[in-house]
Amino acid sequence: MRSFTYPALVRRDQAGRYLVTFPDLPRCATDGPTRAEALVEAADALGEAIAHRITPGSGYSPAVAAETAAASGVLVGADVRQGGIVPRRPRS
Repeated sequence: MRSFTYPALVRRDQAGRYLVTFPDLPRCATDGPTRAEALVEAADALGEAIAHRITPGSGYSPAVAAETAAASGVLVGADVRQGGIVPRRPRS
């Protein structure tokens, strides 16, 4: 199993939902009615995004941009293993 942690940006949209995006993964985004639920969904979305990028032996090892993490104040993590994804509780 490999663990991945990425900085995430959280903002509210016009409808009041919380949108979570990952600057280092431009096509990875999710939302939720509350900040807490959006972050739980973000861990799942992150795991899916990473799982689709890695293959056995690919050596995929993403780097977390420290300046992005400092600016966002939110880190989302997921554990990826063969056959499944284990989202981790978000830290903010």
